[in-house]
Amino acid sequence: MKNYLPALFVLGMSTQPCVAETTDEKIQEFFGDTPVSIKNYNSHFKQINIGTKTYFASVDGKYLFAGPIYDVAAQQDIVANVDNERRQARLAQLPDDWKLSYPATGEVKHEVTVFTDIDCPFCRKMHNHMQAFNDQGITVNYVMLPRAGIGSASYQKAVAASCATEPTKTFTQAMNGTEISHKNCDNTVAEQYQLAQELGIRATPATVLPNGKLQMGLMAPEQLLHLLESQ
Repeated sequence: MKNYLPALFVLGMSTQPCVAETTDEKIQEFFGDTPVSIKNYNSHFKQINIGTKTYFASVDGKYLFAGPIYDVAAQQDIVANVDNERRQARLAQLPDDWKLSYPATGEVKHEVTVFTDIDCPFCRKMHNHMQAFNDQGITVNYVMLPRAGIGSASYQKAVAASCATEPTKTFTQAMNGTEISHKNCDNTVAEQYQLAQELGIRATPATVLPNGKLQMGLMAPEQLLHLLESQ
């Protein structure tokens, strides 16, 4: 049996039903000065968002759930679903000039967003499969996540590739270990890095599927295609 039991906290509230305002105030009080977004999820739960974290509370405000909550009828983790929807909505707002795109060969069947780092060994291995991804009808949109941080050597390489005359060609050269010329221009690498932090993505490669689901780590072309076709 899968372990879907969440951590459970008793908030110390009355067991009697509370008006919505009182329940929300008690939840906010539990989290102290941390900014909290609270809304009704359904007749059973309140949804609580704190930065990249999603929690649920019982509608009476007595219990807080920190972890997966499994909807038995739908056979889905509702916490994961909410996180997927948030990633999907955020990436849908991504300007085209934030992405380094490797388009599908011929018909575009699928499109994914991959958070990557030029100095990440597994990112380089995954990039070596780019032609195979594209030949399978998959467009890969890169978002830069130099894990060493803004201003690091990895960051400077990402900036140099973004500012090159042929960004995708230069990025591929860098991924293959070729030294690329240092360049600077008006770029969005810092904003891309901050986007990853906003979404709670700290490691690379990190692939976000069209439905918002996050897949961490190196993936072979057939593995990614299987995930996309089974959404």
